[in-house]
Amino acid sequence: MVYANGRKLKSIRAFFEGGARSGAGELLTIPDFAYLERKIAIYCDGFAYHGNVDSLGGDARKRNALQAKGWAVLTFWGRQILRNPGACEAQIWQCYQFRRTTREINIT
Repeated sequence: MVYANGRKLKSIRAFFEGGARSGAGELLTIPDFAYLERKIAIYCDGFAYHGNVDSLGGDARKRNALQAKGWAVLTFWGRQILRNPGACEAQIWQCYQFRRTTREINIT
């Protein structure tokens, strides 16, 4: 299990393998972390794997498909996380709060 802000997150892999598929049934993606109830997917990418044209293009297609399904998608690079983890956490928290607020007042 993954923990964030002291809260236990649900099984990300099981959820995405079961439900986040394209119209053709292809698995879209599995984020590194997610708040399933808020539909927030969080990726922590490293340049070594994601820093080439093919990977960046594939990542964009997959994440755009998630966004089209109503997900907020946050992406942080390894260097960004190491240099300023507090800023990353602040962005995640801001998104989490916004998604709660908009759902409570029925704005989607």
